[in-house]
Parts: sequence; C-alpha cells; structure tokens
Amino acid sequence: MRVIFNKNVGFASGIWDSRFTWGINILGFVGRVELDRFSLGRGNVECCVARLFYSFILFEKVKIKMVRKRLKIGETRSSGQKVKSIIAYGPEVRVFVAEDDSIGWEYDGKDNLSFSNALAIYNELSYRVKHFVPNELQKICKEELGHSFYLALSGGSDKSKYFSEVKMFIDSKAKERSRLHYLLWCTVTVFVFWGFAIPFYYLINGENLHLVILGCIAGSLGSLLSVLQRSSDLHIDPYGTEFYLSLQGVARAALGTLFGAVLIIASKSNLVFGFVNDNKMGLFIFSIIAGFSERFVPEILNRIESDQI
Repeated sequence: MRVIFNKNVGFASGIWDSRFTWGINILGFVGRVELDRFSLGRGNVECCVARLFYSFILFEKVKIKMVRKRLKIGETRSSGQKVKSIIAYGPEVRVFVAEDDSIGWEYDGKDNLSFSNALAIYNELSYRVKHFVPNELQKICKEELGHSFYLALSGGSDKSKYFSEVKMFIDSKAKERSRLHYLLWCTVTVFVFWGFAIPFYYLINGENLHLVILGCIAGSLGSLLSVLQRSSDLHIDPYGTEFYLSLQGVARAALGTLFGAVLIIASKSNLVFGFVNDNKMGLFIFSIIAGFSERFVPEILNRIESDQI
C-alpha cells in the first residue's frame, strides 16, 4: 500500500487495499472527533489519521510475519520437515524435532560469521551423537544439542560455551563405549586362547613346553586382571573406531600372553628368578605378574641387556 500526504487536503491520493476500506473510515472518523477537541485544522487532523493508519498497517505486516515464523506441531516447514515437537523458537531462530527424530532448525539472522561458528560446532557434535552415543540415549542427547544450538544462535560471540554441557555428556558416553569395547575384546581374546591352550597343554609331552604354555595362560590371565582392575580409568581414545578399539583389546591380551612365556623362558635359562626354576606355582605367579604389569618384563629385558653389555 502507498500513501501520499498533502498538507492542505490531507489524503491527496492513495492506493488502498479493499480490505482496509472500513478501517480507513473508522480511523478517520475517530481521529477527527478526538483531534477536533484540540482545535486542530482539518488538514492536520487527516494527516494525523493517515499516519495513525499507516502505523496500523506496519504493525499488521509485522504481526503476519511473526505468525508465519511461529512453529506448530504437525506443520510442514519450508525445508520439507514435519514438526514433531518444538525445542525452542524466537524471532530469528527456530529449532524443532522432525518426524524422523532429526533436529530441524531455521535461522533468519544476519550475523553469518557467528552462525557459521555455531553450525560447525553443532555439526561436529551431531556426528558424535550419531556414532558414539548409545541408541537409547540419542533422542535425549539430540534434543539437548538442539537447545544448545538455539542458545548459541541467540547468545553472544563465544559459541562454544553454549555447547559445553552437552559436549561433556557426549564425551562421557563415548568413553564408556570405548572402554566397554576394549574390555570385551580383551576378554574374548583371553577366553578363546584358553580354549586352545588348555587342551593343548594336556595333549603334548615335554616339561619345558608345558611350562611355556603355562606361562602363556598365566600371562593372559594377568592381562585380563589388569584390564578389569583399571576399567574405570583406562586411557583410550573415546572416538576411536570399533576396529581400532578391538585391535587394542586383542593386542593387550596377546602382549600379556607373550610376557608370561618370556618370563618362563628367562627363568628356566637362569637369567632371572632362578630360585623358582623348580617351582611351578612360583613360575605361574610370576607369569601372572608379567602379564598384569606392562612394564615388568620390558624392565627385566633391559636389565638383562645391560648385564650382558
């Protein structure tokens, strides 16, 4: 709508939407009645009425714009996502849960740099939620992440602080996952080895070979005890791949097994712990210690190397 003012006539000309005809008449009548009390001229009265009506039109436009931005459950947004539930919305930012349980968002602000920073953090954490958080916790975590994203877009320049709490939650769940995976594969490796080693121990002949197999069994037991004892504070990459975590668990069990065998061989060679050469239970205990401590056998080998030099 366009309005042209004239000081002498009031409304010199105008292009009106037919929907506002009655509004013009009512506002003009009320304006003339009220403003005549102050002995204003006709031109000034109609000029004030025009301004009043123009303000009314602007208000209606803003109101219509806000209504279009408002979220409604079940509504299909311009992105094609259907609103399942609303997380948060404001004049420039709207965040909601879509029908497929993904997080939908709309941003109408002008600060593109802040938006890019917040979006980068949001995308990174979304990837972590999808791949490193248990399925039963992903829905809650996504909603918390969506709320943090809303606060980041609505808040100050430091976007990372709005994601700190949800990031701590994701990190804790990722650590639990990695530790469980590591422990599982270490345990499976030890039991599979025992399934082959114990029957083999009774099938073969030879005392020295028996002792080496016994040392392997004891060393694998020590490695398993070590992992179980330190399961709550294992230093493992929380965002490692399943293959990498599996390989670490298998390697820890294999390393303990080899350390147990090395200790038996070194003892029977009278290089270390010669006083337990003829004591099977003593050798078994020392082999467990060798598998339990990752530094025990390497330190012994270093000492043997130093003595030989």
